[in-house]
Amino acid sequence: DGASEPDKRWGFWALVQSSGPSSLAPFEDQLDELVDKWADAVAKARGQKEDMTIERDGWDEARLRALCERHGWDFEWMT
Repeated sequence: DGASEPDKRWGFWALVQSSGPSSLAPFEDQLDELVDKWADAVAKARGQKEDMTIERDGWDEARLRALCERHGWDFEWMT
């Protein structure tokens, strides 16, 4: 099932609807939009994979330096 290697998972996406004279098939662009929204919702539901950190409010120099260090940015204080 790919549980140990998520990047090698595969699958398919299907839309099932009733048939008959009153049911119309959606346009391809409508299906593409639906699939994109579904994939986005699933990604958001899975949540963040990185460790969560809790920081104090405010943007003092220590916090700005920590943010720059975390992202590999150069810190320069301009007055």
